[in-house]
Amino acid sequence: MFLLTLFNATEYDPSHDKLNCSRTCGNTSIPFPFGLEPECSANVKFQINCTSNQPQIGIDWQYQVVNISLDEGLLSVNKTYDPNKDMSLINDYLMDDTEEYGIWKWAISNTTCDMAKNQNHTSYACISANSECTNVTHGDAYIGYRCKCSPGYEGNPYTSRNGSCHGTHTLHL
Repeated sequence: MFLLTLFNATEYDPSHDKLNCSRTCGNTSIPFPFGLEPECSANVKFQINCTSNQPQIGIDWQYQVVNISLDEGLLSVNKTYDPNKDMSLINDYLMDDTEEYGIWKWAISNTTCDMAKNQNHTSYACISANSECTNVTHGDAYIGYRCKCSPGYEGNPYTSRNGSCHGTHTLHL
C-alpha cells in the first residue's frame, strides 16, 4: 500500500463541488473531492483525466483509476504505459517502475482532525451533516485526516448536497 496526501488543508476548496460536474468516466464513479473538469475537484491534485473512457491520475506518469473508496480512503490504480513518458520521473510521484498496480491510502491534509476543524472552517473537508473526521495512519506514522460518514450513514462526507451522508435502514424481521 502506498500513502498519498493529496493536498494541504489551505488549498482545499469545497465550492468546487458543483452540480454541472461530470462524475463518471467509463464505468468508474468519480466522487467529490475528486473531479474530471477544472474547478470540479477540491484541488488540482485530485484532478482525474478521462481518456478513452478510462480515468487516469498522475503528474508525469499516468495511472488508471480502478476504484475510489471514500469510506475507506483508498484509491485503486493500475499503471498505464506510454512510451513517450520519461520513466525516471515515476519515482518522484509514488510508485517505482516495477509496480503494475497499487492501492493508495489518501488523506486530505497532514493536519489532525482537531487542527482541521479549528484552523479554517472554510477549508474543513467533512461538511456533510452526518460525517466525521478520522485520522489516517500507517503503522505508527501519522499521515493526516480524511472524512467518512458516521455509523449508520452512507454516501459522500465531502458534500452537503444530494449524495451526502444519508441514513441506512435495516429491516429486522
